[in-house]
Amino acid sequence: MKPKVLIIDDDISILTVLKTLLGRDGFEVTTVEASDKGLNLFRNEEFDMILCDIVMKPFDGITLLQQARRIDPDVPIIMMTGFAKIETANKAMKLGAFDYICKPFKIDELQSTVKRAMKYLRKLSGEEKDSDDQDKKVFLVKKHFNNIVGDGPQMRQVYEMMKNLAITNDPVLVYGDCGTGKSLVAKSLHEFSQRASNPFINFNCAIYPDMLVDGALFGIVEQPSDDDGNIIKGLPVITKGIIEKTNGGTLFLEEIGALPLEIQHKLLAALREGKICRSGSDMEIHIDVRVIADTTQKLENKVNQQGFLSDLMAMFTENVICVPPLKERMDDIPQLIHYFLIQSNKQENTQKTIQRNAQNAMRKYTWPGNIRELITTVYRSAKTSQNGKIQIGDLPVPIRMCYMKGKDSIFGYSDEVDLRWWSLKKFIKTKEKEYVDQVLKVTKGDKEKAAKMLGISLQVFEKKYGDEN
Repeated sequence: MKPKVLIIDDDISILTVLKTLLGRDGFEVTTVEASDKGLNLFRNEEFDMILCDIVMKPFDGITLLQQARRIDPDVPIIMMTGFAKIETANKAMKLGAFDYICKPFKIDELQSTVKRAMKYLRKLSGEEKDSDDQDKKVFLVKKHFNNIVGDGPQMRQVYEMMKNLAITNDPVLVYGDCGTGKSLVAKSLHEFSQRASNPFINFNCAIYPDMLVDGALFGIVEQPSDDDGNIIKGLPVITKGIIEKTNGGTLFLEEIGALPLEIQHKLLAALREGKICRSGSDMEIHIDVRVIADTTQKLENKVNQQGFLSDLMAMFTENVICVPPLKERMDDIPQLIHYFLIQSNKQENTQKTIQRNAQNAMRKYTWPGNIRELITTVYRSAKTSQNGKIQIGDLPVPIRMCYMKGKDSIFGYSDEVDLRWWSLKKFIKTKEKEYVDQVLKVTKGDKEKAAKMLGISLQVFEKKYGDEN
């Protein structure tokens, strides 16, 4: 399939020349003379690249660049200008332009820039490995801490906090929803600290029964006994607790809010005094442990309900890292998708890529399960995809439905429609037909593609919906 290029310029002669040149180089070229028409066309069709003039009407190329990147942040956009103003070019580059060329442009310069843009796309999709550092205007996954991916403003704040706290021994509280990567943040703080060569042990406070937490954390000293429960004289049986095993390293307490109050008291004393006693013994054991805790709930609420010690909360809340949910860092999704796809390819020894509209569908979804749900989606979709590319039909139903709803809502109802006397069967059948019609609209009538998006075979599609459509 030929790469599709959209050229937007109000100079018809430029459009003619570029269409001829790029057509000879194997591109499918679409030309538009106005910025608003070009932007509308880009909203409704997939293009691999945009060439855009800066001085246009009704709005300029800088505005079009900003709008186009909101629609698809990955598409390379090459700006063209007859006014070789470095300020304008720099502004375009800062706003995300792939590159710029000045009119009148040289043919070899144009072809070289377009080739680099295509190379960028191939690297972005995983079709080509990055081997040339000098020609490296490509999508890169940045490793900040322990493979945490994302460069949006929220994550940059997280990195700044981590950088400042990693070098200290202070207790840290990592707050965030389930699946946001709190444990990865904790592990990274340890690995970038002076304790990195010592143990990192996690303890999930929510899964241990209250009666077992004391022994699990602080250890147990027991006198041996016979089958009848009689004490046998001899050396006691010592079981080291998690805190003692972590000595010199970092203890990660998951869901610290679930700790029983009596254990909170012991933990607070241990952190203040640097020593513990095993259950069943008065012997003090000195410890050197850094504690990082996480929670999905507001500890202040538990303090108010007398379910959490205010002094312990104060100790942790001096250093809080808030990990944002995925719905608040949607610009990071392309990086995350490609990072996890790379990991999936390594694991499965494959070379899977992802189709543009499938990636756009994943950008529209709100991800209630956060990073954990995204990882599962990428791995499963890659495993079930055919022809080496993840397509819309390979994605889970909720993501496909969200994408369809965004294209043209089929789930809303007009106030004029009275549904009170509809039977459930009629309602479901009507909505099913609307959904199938919408899928066919997206696939431009291609039943085979529609069947794939619906997750059924072409034979089943023809049998159920062939006569209706």
